[in-house]
Amino acid sequence: MKAFIQHTFLFLLPLFIGAVILCVVPIDRKDAYLYVENTCFNRGSYVYDRIFRNETPIDIACLGTSHTMNAVMDSAIEADLHTAGVDVHFCNLAYCWEGLDAQYVFLQDLIQNKQPDIVLLEVREHEHNLSHEIFPYIANAHDLVVQPYLTKWECIPNLYTGMLTRWSIIRNDNNVRHRDISFSAEHGFVPNPGQADSMMLDDQDKLLYKNYTPLTGRLVNYQMHAYSLYYYEKIVALCAEHHIDLIFVYVPAYGHLPVEPLDAERYRRDGDLWLMPDSIRFETNYWVNHSHMNVDGASAFSSWLSGQLFMHEKKN
Repeated sequence: MKAFIQHTFLFLLPLFIGAVILCVVPIDRKDAYLYVENTCFNRGSYVYDRIFRNETPIDIACLGTSHTMNAVMDSAIEADLHTAGVDVHFCNLAYCWEGLDAQYVFLQDLIQNKQPDIVLLEVREHEHNLSHEIFPYIANAHDLVVQPYLTKWECIPNLYTGMLTRWSIIRNDNNVRHRDISFSAEHGFVPNPGQADSMMLDDQDKLLYKNYTPLTGRLVNYQMHAYSLYYYEKIVALCAEHHIDLIFVYVPAYGHLPVEPLDAERYRRDGDLWLMPDSIRFETNYWVNHSHMNVDGASAFSSWLSGQLFMHEKKN
């Protein structure tokens, strides 16, 4: 038993020392965001520039995955609201892939630098219990150290990756600290040209629908839990602390998947829940594949979202 304890101590000691180093060695946020320059079309460069360098305010921000990145025309929505007499700056800060831990990091930086009034958070049919691919690279030292280790084994690899990343930045490996911002724009919508084959859409719809059928669906009761729930609650608490209206926007895949997300009750408890209209979900001409809208779909969805935001602003 004594030998086991000694081996465990020797195994954990480097992690403990690394965690201490994480807390005392500051890393510039630019270096963290630009470290992931080869992911999601170098989206980290845009997000950093828009939050930290661009002086234009962000009154309404949209966070989410590539579903939102390809679906929300922030410049068109902003123009619609201005035409309707609502003078706000709207920005699409969505990033490829799922993971509420990274959304929490984006939200912290956004609040610290832009103080938005409204945050739109994309939700899908269900929230996978995932850590985002770029979380260990962009998370600050505190968030790396205080991860919910008992909920997911990836917390330790995240900590390790975070330590290696900071060591790489300190050493200036691959000239990380000499990289420059490659994006400078106020809006972050990314158009997705093309149109999916309608038969392909329907075949994929039938295949995925089986996951949510009451009798045989393996995901029918898959509510948010553990790791994702931990970061979800931190997002909700952070918005409440800063008096930000948190609005959950349902951006599902094409077709007959759940009319509401499986966590709809939770979302309505913590904010407003806006559901994508069926006229958009079931229109085959609006999709480039089963999960992502094309430009026509984005235009229709953004027009609907403009109306929702106008009514929200007038109500408040």
